[in-house]
Amino acid sequence: MKMLIKKKVAPTIYQCTTVNRTVIGAKKIEFVLDKVIEVSLDKSEADHKIFTIKLLGHKLIGTSLIHEWTGDMEELQNKLVLKTDVNGAIIGIQNRNDLYIKWHSGFMAKMLQKYKKRGGDGTKLMVDLTTKLISNEKALLKSLDGFNLYHIFFQGNYEKKLSTGGSEYKIKGHFGKIDLPLNLQTEISKSKIEGQSFTTIDTQGFLNKDKFKQEAFTKYIKGMIGVLDVDATLHVEMEEKYTYNNMGWITEADLYLKTHAANMYALANAHIVKQISKEESELVLQSFAKTEQLTH
Repeated sequence: MKMLIKKKVAPTIYQCTTVNRTVIGAKKIEFVLDKVIEVSLDKSEADHKIFTIKLLGHKLIGTSLIHEWTGDMEELQNKLVLKTDVNGAIIGIQNRNDLYIKWHSGFMAKMLQKYKKRGGDGTKLMVDLTTKLISNEKALLKSLDGFNLYHIFFQGNYEKKLSTGGSEYKIKGHFGKIDLPLNLQTEISKSKIEGQSFTTIDTQGFLNKDKFKQEAFTKYIKGMIGVLDVDATLHVEMEEKYTYNNMGWITEADLYLKTHAANMYALANAHIVKQISKEESELVLQSFAKTEQLTH
């Protein structure tokens, strides 16, 4: 089957929730990011597409300073104009210059002022890294890669034959310089609800042990937790599920990936996306504003 996406008059609005939990030795870090975005297909040509993603509002609950910084970076990138190939995989950021100008026209100074007392030397490092990232189009493009919200919307499912069965996929640099190779098993089903047709793509992922660099990962884990005598055998749990309507737009999606080794290391990421109405989005944004008032 082929999945086609059709241009709509009004942008599609989504509520997106990201949950991250990291355990390294005795240290545990958690955060939850809730946001409302609108996605529009601005152009669809024979060899590419142009999408715009706008952040309408967000709420972040985290346990460390880096999570607050993440929330501020959401504001920096509150509008992204993305160029994809014909299948919908990101190949360019059309408004990178706008991000560069925004960063150097007060946003960077604002971050230095906000974090200089709380972040210490780490503040300058975060600012320097962000400056370097914004200045390098390839690096900025690479930052959108991985198992994240951009993967949900821009994984390249459009205008190509989709089929059930097995395939391979690699998450580049998932552990620093170490890739995470996966064997995937995909099922595709169709349904009708109140006269509307939907297509659901459900994929389970398993570690490709033949292609995974276990020895390098063992060194990586031992260096991270500072313990030499540890079983660093990697275990992976992965599932992604997407439902598309007959216009080719996602109506809901779930993405879950957990990697763990013994009891000393675990990294779990979950992303939940749901298409909502303008009225529903206004209620969600009001709840964000109330939370902001209570925490300040």
